[in-house]
Amino acid sequence: MLGFQRKMIELLAGTITVKTRIYSRGYARVLHLLLPCLLTFFTVSPLHSDNPSYGGTLNLATIDEPETLNPVISQDTSATIVWELVFNSLTRVNERMEPVGDLAESWSVSGDGLTWRFNLKNGVLFHDGTELTAEDVVFTYNAIRNPKLKSPKASYLAIIESVEAEGRYTVVFKLKSPYASFPYLTNMEILPARNFRILGTSHRSFGEFPVGTGPFIFDSREKGVIVLRANERYFEGRPYIDRVVVKVYPSRESAWVALLRGEIHLFGDVSWEDYRFISDDPGFIVQNYSSVFYYTLLFNIDDHLFKNREMRIAIDYAIDREDLVEIVLHGHGVPTTGPFMPGTWPYNPGVTAQQYRPEKSMTILDNAGWKDTDGDLIREKDGEELTIPLLIPGGDIIFEETAKRIKWHLFQVGIFADIKVVSLKDFFEKHILPGDFKAALIPFNTGTLPKKGISTFWHSDSIGRTNYARYRSGDLDRLVDASVTVTDQAEREKLFYRIHRIIAEDRPAVFLYFRKRYLAVSSKVGGVKIIPQDLYHSVKEWYIK
Repeated sequence: MLGFQRKMIELLAGTITVKTRIYSRGYARVLHLLLPCLLTFFTVSPLHSDNPSYGGTLNLATIDEPETLNPVISQDTSATIVWELVFNSLTRVNERMEPVGDLAESWSVSGDGLTWRFNLKNGVLFHDGTELTAEDVVFTYNAIRNPKLKSPKASYLAIIESVEAEGRYTVVFKLKSPYASFPYLTNMEILPARNFRILGTSHRSFGEFPVGTGPFIFDSREKGVIVLRANERYFEGRPYIDRVVVKVYPSRESAWVALLRGEIHLFGDVSWEDYRFISDDPGFIVQNYSSVFYYTLLFNIDDHLFKNREMRIAIDYAIDREDLVEIVLHGHGVPTTGPFMPGTWPYNPGVTAQQYRPEKSMTILDNAGWKDTDGDLIREKDGEELTIPLLIPGGDIIFEETAKRIKWHLFQVGIFADIKVVSLKDFFEKHILPGDFKAALIPFNTGTLPKKGISTFWHSDSIGRTNYARYRSGDLDRLVDASVTVTDQAEREKLFYRIHRIIAEDRPAVFLYFRKRYLAVSSKVGGVKIIPQDLYHSVKEWYIK
């Protein structure tokens, strides 16, 4: 503890710098859109057993001042905390990446897959005292779909033909075509139609005084501070905490220092350097969670070297994933066998990771005619040296260290990996998108929609756009296409198990690992439980010790 206090004094005196990675605004926006996707359940336990009691204030941080708090018209990431605490949606995603009811009690789909009925929970009240009804859901979805409002969420709902109320508590969605993953699209914050009419049609008005059904009620806002108070009539039970104060900071670095000073109680996505800084301090509880990105050594299947599946298998055998997790990630990672997070429903536990077998890799290369004939430890064939330019984006220590370890692994079997570091912009624009590469280290987003993630990155229809590997598999394409209309969850699971197996066996990439990230909570806060995609779902159970 004394060591930490000394670090704090030095930090606040300006004599040392906390190392945090800074991303461009565009890259940060991409990370925000995908990051909501945390895909492993974990619990932050109190340091000692306190009984929950009512009262106290929870201080949270957001970066930059939100322009509006209206979730229909805004894509302002700084307002996300407020939306999650003030609003509910029809569904949310649980730790297995399955859609479960939030405001919806249940739902069903017609035999042709075109009509979805959602039955609402009865007795749910908006913060203004009015009851949630189907009219509010219809109003919200039609507002998002209204082209005049230019909602950033409208593109997600393009498949909807119409939304109608069927009685007081049933909402009927008619789709333009069958879409089995539709429940994943019903996680939009629901607004009160009546309140909107009272305030008038000014979207700015609602953005200044948001009204939802969530565990906390909007109370006030001044520059740099948003105050929420407990919803006494919350349908899942009153929160223990009386107030939430969301403080606005100009940067992640300033928010991090605020955590160390005790000004805020929680800080998400703590860097590895910062994790080490506080990991032994009893003033904080630090837990890890899995990132939504799976890291790969991606092959360009159009390259003459990697059209051969045996070459891809040989390289896979030569790479030690456990070594990468231990050495590069300091043990804070999860090896993966494919594009799904272990523990989620699409992940096939029957697909075992290919073992680190360098001797088998060398046998495959020998049989293919790749041999070291000149004694330089690098294999050759028909006058061509087995050299692989390994492309990585600059500015990320994890990429650089992973590339170095892979280079060492491949050297052990007679392959020379020539690491090429380029800017993130050039990485995509000059190399990945036009296909000007042989192999590259690149992360992919597993997402909340398994079908979307596979069709985006691995379906042959996406070649030339987002299928960077130029991977083609008729079997995988057919299964992905079939998943659109399969609504029975057991059947969908079997289908995605097959997708997982196909892509793991074809090896368009060496699937390496999911990185773990860190979340720091003040030890003054108890009851915190985190599930994927929904940091604040359990907030009503949090309490100040």
